[in-house]
Amino acid sequence: MLKITIREIDTILAGRGVTATCGVLLMKRVFLGTVLCFFLAGPAMSFSITPAAFGSGAIVENFEGLTVGPNVGTSPFGNILEPGITGPYTFSSGVTLTAPVPNPGTMNDGVFVQDFALGNSASNNWAGNGSVSSAANVPFSTAYLGAFDNIGGDTQPVSFRLTFASDVLAVGAYVTGIPTTNVRLDAYNASNNLLESVTVGTVPVSQWGTNFIGLEQAAGIRSIAFTAIDFGIADLTFQPVPEPSSAMLLAVGILGLVFAGRPRNPRGANKWLATQTYSGGNDAFTSEGVSGA
Repeated sequence: MLKITIREIDTILAGRGVTATCGVLLMKRVFLGTVLCFFLAGPAMSFSITPAAFGSGAIVENFEGLTVGPNVGTSPFGNILEPGITGPYTFSSGVTLTAPVPNPGTMNDGVFVQDFALGNSASNNWAGNGSVSSAANVPFSTAYLGAFDNIGGDTQPVSFRLTFASDVLAVGAYVTGIPTTNVRLDAYNASNNLLESVTVGTVPVSQWGTNFIGLEQAAGIRSIAFTAIDFGIADLTFQPVPEPSSAMLLAVGILGLVFAGRPRNPRGANKWLATQTYSGGNDAFTSEGVSGA
């Protein structure tokens, strides 16, 4: 293994007009910067989170405001619409429904949006957990995104996938569905590699607004999938990755704190200053530090 001391580096740099003091500081800064970059850029773990994990820049998709159009279909029920009937569908927040597309429809294990702003013509019965029959049953808005296993008679899991325009650091939603089942959230990176999965049980409709499932991943989440037998999600919340300039400022700030807290060594500083002004070349260095000092 190649080994080189700080003193040897300073000797080399001195020959190029860089003082010993500058050499030491330069090496330390490069080393600490390299360690910091490795820490920030290395593989990151995912963590289950609560709504408190989201900052002021978080974006919420409440699934309200859909209207029938070329890529939004009707259903047998007036307050239930089917997005993505011809291809991926992008909601107002910028998140896109990417599977299943084309959406096969509510009664064919597809995806639906039930929005009570369109009326109360249909209610969603989640058996022992209660029914969603009005906006009062939906946490924080009038609409939610859902799916259920109609073909298999509420016995097989169904899922849908949502993709972000760029990486997000954290994502989650309020979920529930039929009783004694779980809702799973899978997070993927831009290469479609699974990053992490979390699950949460369903709760009565009256507690829907307290049942949150979420993940955060410093490496960046590009898409997510929700899976369950018969369920809905409300207020999908996601935290975009900060702009590069903000990330750079954060790294510089951390480095500044590292150097601000570094203890000073006056004796060492004087020794290197003496070496800087000594004109004897490499012979000036001895095991004691500086000869003739």
